[in-house]
Amino acid sequence: MDQVILTPHVAWYSEQSAAELRSKAVMGVVDVLVHGEYPKYLVNPKVKDLIQLKPSNNEERYAKLV
Repeated sequence: MDQVILTPHVAWYSEQSAAELRSKAVMGVVDVLVHGEYPKYLVNPKVKDLIQLKPSNNEERYAKLV
């Protein structure tokens, strides 16, 4: 259709959101290695069947990032 323009969705991208994404990824590693907890943003919940960690208790740590 000549009257339609399609563009990729990149509204999420900014320097601030990229920095936050990196920080949250590092915090996920810290959650596991330092605190022995499942990361707040666990992508694959099947991991819980493979490894036993403490339930996530990291709201305060993540609140400092925002």
